[in-house]
Amino acid sequence: MFVNNVVGEKIDIVVEGNLNSPISIVFVHGFGTNKDEGAGLFVDLSSVLREYRIVRFDFTGYGMSEGKQEDTSLVKEASDLNSVLGFVREKYGDRIWLIGMSLGCYVIALLSPKGVSKTVFISPPDSNPVITIERLAKRIKSRKGGVLDYNGITIYPRSNGETQKIGPTFWKSLREFDAATAISTYSRKTDLVTIIPVNDEIFERKNMDVYDKVSSSCIRLKGDHAFAVKEEREALASKIADIFKSNQE
Repeated sequence: MFVNNVVGEKIDIVVEGNLNSPISIVFVHGFGTNKDEGAGLFVDLSSVLREYRIVRFDFTGYGMSEGKQEDTSLVKEASDLNSVLGFVREKYGDRIWLIGMSLGCYVIALLSPKGVSKTVFISPPDSNPVITIERLAKRIKSRKGGVLDYNGITIYPRSNGETQKIGPTFWKSLREFDAATAISTYSRKTDLVTIIPVNDEIFERKNMDVYDKVSSSCIRLKGDHAFAVKEEREALASKIADIFKSNQE
């Protein structure tokens, strides 16, 4: 199904799992991916959490949603998320939990929605966006055919064979984002659990103390950024299932 964002672009949404559950878990994907997430992470987590209503969606510019990739920014994605949450509340009720992946954690913190009792951050970026920009820039320049242009169109060849276009508004929104304050502010509205992979190849772990301070639990698990190894992904899924089960009880 589709939901319109504030500028009329269609956001593609999949609703699955237990459609009669009083609880909706909304998955928020990361930078340049889609509702399935890297290596199908969200698909696997959805299957483990199928006792709940699962809502997965593509940010505009990605997956099956309308829009241009080069128009993407943290601000636009936060607005997209707000549209999705409005749809979920109207159709299914107010009991909403969130799972954010990678830069999706930034998007959730920027929006800072009310009424979300439980939030899980997976593989969040450094709490200093300057370092996040440096890491992304390094990856883009390391790729064959990668072009970094903060004031124009950046070309980012992805590992899945796709080529992503990034416009200047994306970099601007990162530079202007006070991540540490936003994460701290949002943590006072929700029960925040942060899961950090100890072998993350995307983000360095220089400024994670904010997550340690504001999360009800900050968990380190063996794994790379997307928990791509089967056993490590299973451990992640089991941990998240336990987190939500304890919250339900």
